[in-house]
Amino acid sequence: MLLRRRKYESRRGFTLVELVVVLVILAILASVAVPAFSRQLETGRERKAVTEAQACVTAATGLGAQKYTEARTAYIQDSSKKIDTTLAAWAGKVRDERPTVTGTLAQREGTGEYLLTPQNTPDGTAAGAAEVKAAAGVDGTVLNFWCNTNGQIVYLLYRSADDILVAYANDANSGDNGIVIPTANVPTPAPTPTKTPTETETP
Repeated sequence: MLLRRRKYESRRGFTLVELVVVLVILAILASVAVPAFSRQLETGRERKAVTEAQACVTAATGLGAQKYTEARTAYIQDSSKKIDTTLAAWAGKVRDERPTVTGTLAQREGTGEYLLTPQNTPDGTAAGAAEVKAAAGVDGTVLNFWCNTNGQIVYLLYRSADDILVAYANDANSGDNGIVIPTANVPTPAPTPTKTPTETETP
């Protein structure tokens, strides 16, 4: 009888109080860990969105320099083909200053800023948005961008595949040192060979 009683006591499970204590501890750990983990995931998505927006700005800058070179060459050949008009057919607007976009600063790059959750973003679209997206090789969407009179990007709005909005805004004007001014690829004439004086013949 005593042996049977000891076997019963050894198989005794947790009490209700012990289970409640364990559940309370697990609830406290979950309340701390889950928000931290969620925020870490969100930070990773935001970081990826900013990196993709950088790729778009880099691609748009290269394309802008190319468009400016083509527009300037066309203007030199025909003065009726205005550079601003040609650039406006590619970018959303041609302006020497950024729009008044605000948001949470994610990264600064020279005179440019990458802003998360941007506000006061101007309406409109750029005709070259799909071209910039393809050149950048990103999964998201380029919604709009502006360039200045030299083809430099002063504003770009990007939405990542995770639905995170990033705005790039550059404070530099076309005369500042903070941006690169591309030069036109106009062919220069070949230099004419100079004649060297020859020795006079003696009779």
